[in-house]
Amino acid sequence: VTKEFYSRYKDLFEKTRNALVAFLDATPAIQRHFDERGIQCDDFAKKLLGQIVFLYFLQKKGWFGVERGQPWGSGNKGFIRHLFTERAHFAHLVSRKSNRASNFLNDILEPLFYDALARPRPEEDHYYPSFDCRIPFLNGGLFEPLYGYKWNETEILLNDTLFSNTEPTD
Repeated sequence: VTKEFYSRYKDLFEKTRNALVAFLDATPAIQRHFDERGIQCDDFAKKLLGQIVFLYFLQKKGWFGVERGQPWGSGNKGFIRHLFTERAHFAHLVSRKSNRASNFLNDILEPLFYDALARPRPEEDHYYPSFDCRIPFLNGGLFEPLYGYKWNETEILLNDTLFSNTEPTD
């Protein structure tokens, strides 16, 4: 890990934590949910960033956006950007009903983390219909909700700009 990576990661961590603190200050019910489970903003932000970094690792290997019948490694290496730019469409498919605009964390990342990656699917090919592609099942703690966080009952609406930039990636 280079000093530049660490510096940027630290900046992103602080932005994420601060956005979460501000959101929780404005939504006492979700703050209570966090308090009841002992979820600290620092821990939530660290886990979220760790999950996102791992997504980029899997994306680079071509493990996301794999079409049915195609081998692992043949997926869209810009899959996360694709989910971000098409988030309104995918949020509708994930069907977390709401009268608000789509939100990348709540409507895309959380179902990807806590449903698509964390739960085995009966389909042998690992097809995930909400994203219309194969998504690997990963058996491990990284994609388990933190301290019993009820992601499918809680709407954490951090600004989408937190999850996007205009800098190209390799």
